[in-house]
Amino acid sequence: MDEIDFKEKRQQAELEKIEAEKYKLDLESREIQNRLDSSWWSQHIAQYVIAIAITSALLFGWAIVYLEPILRREGTINQLETKIVTAENKKLDHDKRELQIEAGKLELDKQRLETERDTLRKQTAFLELETKRLDQTIAGLKIIVDRNDDRYFSILNSGDSIDGLRQFGWTWGSDNYYSWLGYYLVMRHPSLEFTLVVGREFELDDLKRTNPNWRNEVARAVERSGPILLLDYSYLGLTANTSSLVGGTLFLPNNRGEEFYASFDDWSGQLQQIMDAP
Repeated sequence: MDEIDFKEKRQQAELEKIEAEKYKLDLESREIQNRLDSSWWSQHIAQYVIAIAITSALLFGWAIVYLEPILRREGTINQLETKIVTAENKKLDHDKRELQIEAGKLELDKQRLETERDTLRKQTAFLELETKRLDQTIAGLKIIVDRNDDRYFSILNSGDSIDGLRQFGWTWGSDNYYSWLGYYLVMRHPSLEFTLVVGREFELDDLKRTNPNWRNEVARAVERSGPILLLDYSYLGLTANTSSLVGGTLFLPNNRGEEFYASFDDWSGQLQQIMDAP
């Protein structure tokens, strides 16, 4: 019985303790609510707003006093850097143009030197050829003098040096249509569609002295008979070397004239190239 009473008292004490805790929580809740509902917050919120405004004003003033000069200096520095970069770019553009101009001058100098080099090469080749022809002509003259032969340049006599053209397919005859040409041959080759009149250059020299209109005479002859080749003294080189270069002045249609030299085996080919040229 006592044990049951003890348990009931214990349970009653615990219930009272729980009720006390609940009452304490209610009091704390009401205290918090009272604080929230009190006029303290409304009294102090204006102070907080004023404090915030003052702080902002101070910060703005600090920014004006301290940051603005810094920002101005930074802007000045940026402008200077921009000017420096612009000046450097202008200088680079100027230097680039100068280099381009210099490169253009160097290219022109290079082209001029290449042209001069090519011209010198052609002149050298021509002089070498002239030297070779002169050497052969002199050698032929020496042989002619030693032989005491007066038929060295007749071109009409049988057995004369020009007879060597026969082995390369050339044939010829003669007439007296152009008396101012003296002795000359009218020559043909199976590969050529034109005839070739071959005379001697010193005959034309006589015509030049006696007829100021000699060019008209030559032009009429070319128009009637085809190109005219007037042999110079390179012909004498055949006496020393049958493969020497032989020729002289070649008169062509349209009042064209040029030097022509070739070995007998190449006469027809070289003449065809000249006639085919524009």
